[in-house]
Amino acid sequence: NSIGEIQSVNLKNKAFNWKIETGNSIYFSPIIVNNSLVVGTIEGNVLGFDKQSGKQKRSIPVGGVLVGSPIVENNKLYTASSTAFICIDAVTGKIIWQNKLPLSYSQGTPLIQGDKIIFGAWDTNLYCLNKNTGELIWKWNNGNDKQVLYSAGNVNVVASKSRLYFVTPERYLTILEMETGKTLLRTSKWKVRESMGQSQDGKWFYAKTMNGELLRLPLSDDLELTEENLVEKSKVLDLKLGYEHNPAPIFENNNKIYIGSRKGEVVIVDAEKFEIIRQINLGSSSVNGFKMDNQGRVWTSLIEGGIYLLE
Repeated sequence: NSIGEIQSVNLKNKAFNWKIETGNSIYFSPIIVNNSLVVGTIEGNVLGFDKQSGKQKRSIPVGGVLVGSPIVENNKLYTASSTAFICIDAVTGKIIWQNKLPLSYSQGTPLIQGDKIIFGAWDTNLYCLNKNTGELIWKWNNGNDKQVLYSAGNVNVVASKSRLYFVTPERYLTILEMETGKTLLRTSKWKVRESMGQSQDGKWFYAKTMNGELLRLPLSDDLELTEENLVEKSKVLDLKLGYEHNPAPIFENNNKIYIGSRKGEVVIVDAEKFEIIRQINLGSSSVNGFKMDNQGRVWTSLIEGGIYLLE
């Protein structure tokens, strides 16, 4: 949390199993790999803990500031600091490779597609690296490298087989060719911002607009990429949230779409009917995001500190 604690909580009685005080704020999303809890710090260290006892097993200095969300594949952990993108052997703790990119910190979760790993940073760039070597394949920016607030620094890119879909704070939807990073389409038609996701079956792309609406578009390589065609194929649902800028990724599970607001609201939408099932008011601060546990239950948390089981 923001006062530097790492906590393990018993779900049955809500008591602490253990708690560690690190001394500085932690914004990195923790992840479990082979019974180890992995957490990154703003001092640029990747820490490994025994998840049962909380005992620290290792500290890997990678430099920069770690505030993002890692991804793991085949016991390899991939994450970005503010000065490098790193691939770490999650079993041994050894750094396999690192690329001295990005030039600013990255908050989103990287996307792995085949031999590529794709992520955005607050240096105005979206990067595509070879996941095996760390070599840069391509990088993209919106042409405005002086306005860092328009960066794809806190986005979770969505992919079809050969295209990448994402939205950025400049209120544009962008579709790129995955192989080359070439821009296929950019549109400000819906005033989207940072919150996006995809359906469980991979058929739909979701994004939230700044007017508190849910946008749905086909996630297909066969889609003719013109603004007119996208508008024709789109659906927009008013979530009754008003002005919105919460960046939490949109999550779908068991035919339900979960959307978080800046004011502690969670809207649950029927994915098939594309209509609101209900709105849950959890607090007054921004929703951090959604996670599913190994029992298929959906959890969320708020910046003000609450952790909630939704389903």
